[in-house]
Amino acid sequence: MSPAAGRALQERWVSRIRAGDEQAFEAVFSTYAGQLQEVARRIVRCREAATEIVQEVFYRVWRNRDNLEIREQLAGYLYRATRNRALDHLKRRQVERQWQAEAWRARAAATPDSSSAASADQGEVADAFVEALARLPERRRLVLMLRFRDGLSYQEIAERLGIAVKTVENQVGRGLKEVRAQLGRDPCPSRR
Repeated sequence: MSPAAGRALQERWVSRIRAGDEQAFEAVFSTYAGQLQEVARRIVRCREAATEIVQEVFYRVWRNRDNLEIREQLAGYLYRATRNRALDHLKRRQVERQWQAEAWRARAAATPDSSSAASADQGEVADAFVEALARLPERRRLVLMLRFRDGLSYQEIAERLGIAVKTVENQVGRGLKEVRAQLGRDPCPSRR
C-alpha cells in the first residue's frame, strides 16, 4: 500500500470511528494493538501492564470519538498516546512505591522492639516486600493493597473495582504466590 493510500485509509477509519462505527474501531484495534503493546511493554517492562495501557488508549479513543481530532497520521497518534500512557504508568508506580515504602517503614518503626538489629531487619523485610509488591501487575497490586492495607473484604474489593469476587480471589492468590516467590529468591534486593 502506498503512503498516500495508507493515509487515506487512516482518515476513513478516523471518520468512521467519529461516526460510531464499531467495525472501523475493531479494524484499527486489530491493526495496531499488537505493535502498541510491544511499545508499552518495552517502557513498563510488564506484559500485563502493557496490555492494560493499550486497552486504556483504545478505550479513551472510543469514549472520546465524538471529539476525536487527529492532526497527524492515526498510527503516530496511537503510538504517542501509548507512550504517554506508559510513562504516566511508570510515574504512578514510582509514587506508589515511595508511598508504600514510607508506610511500611513507619509501620516497622512503630513496632516495639528492644533490638535495633531486629528493627533494621524488619525494615529490610518491609522494603523487600514493597519492592515485590511493586513488581506485580497494576490490577493485582491494587487488589492486594485493598485487601491487606485497607482491610477490605473480597466482596468489597469486587464492588469497588467492578469485577467478580472469584476474580478477586484469584488475584489475591496469584499476587501472594508471586510475592512469596520473589521474597524467597532474594529477600533483600538492595544488597546486590
